[in-house]
Amino acid sequence: MDISSIVSFKNTAVRYFCFIIVTGIVSAIVANSFAVDKFGAAFHWPEYPGQITSARYPGYHDHHALNAVSWNPAQEEKNFWQGWMNQRNYIKESSLARWCGADSAAREISLKTLDGRVSLTPTPVSGLSGLRDSLLYHSEQSLEIKPGITLLQDHQVDVPVFEIEAEIMPEMAREVGFQIRSGEAGAVAVIGYDAVTERLYIDSHHARHRQFAGFLPSKHETQVKLNSGVLKLRILVDMSSVTVFSGVGDVLLTGQIFPQLSDTGMKLFSYGGASVLKKISVWSVHSIWEHSHLIF
Repeated sequence: MDISSIVSFKNTAVRYFCFIIVTGIVSAIVANSFAVDKFGAAFHWPEYPGQITSARYPGYHDHHALNAVSWNPAQEEKNFWQGWMNQRNYIKESSLARWCGADSAAREISLKTLDGRVSLTPTPVSGLSGLRDSLLYHSEQSLEIKPGITLLQDHQVDVPVFEIEAEIMPEMAREVGFQIRSGEAGAVAVIGYDAVTERLYIDSHHARHRQFAGFLPSKHETQVKLNSGVLKLRILVDMSSVTVFSGVGDVLLTGQIFPQLSDTGMKLFSYGGASVLKKISVWSVHSIWEHSHLIF
């Protein structure tokens, strides 16, 4: 190859490289404009001039790569989010242990004014209620939960896939919440509320799969201010994930779990003082798949 050919090749390579860079920048600008236009129309942002909207939930840990979709835009003006549950920190380890990432439970997104701010707020899609199977436990009688005493462990709430709706008043307790997917090694995850710091959390360091030790975040948390002293929770638990919605739908937490099939215990706890359970319902949940018995 002579000098002129080398120079020509280098010039061509430089032009091609510049073309790629410029194309990428233009694509990003167009994509951003499309997103603004799409969601501006869908969420009617012009009604909130000069206000910044935000999603009040942690978009990290086990929930990321959000996709905004509308499955039937011709017939309904609804928008949904669905994310991916996995992390690069442990994707190799989870694959070797025969676990895999998964799509999160879909959530409907709408605009609400909370604390004087317009925010994107996620709520469970209505179709999730249709997956409820047997009502395993239900109470609308106020029950005092004292430290050292746990509720639900003596009831037949021993299924791996379930849904909880509960209202709890922390009152004198420092922390209240649920231990879920419990087994001989302890609870695979704890869903709790710290009344002192006003933080809702998923704590999963108690009994993770030992192969993931050192790779997984043990605790995700976010701030939740109580309405009239009542903590309202909707908790979705399946074979490998936990999704927690606050009562008004303004925050949520998502986490992967790695239990054994035999880890099906559940308890409600109160630490540092007595709390009051106002109401609770626990359902088993069936799969959306026709042949779910072949999957689980």
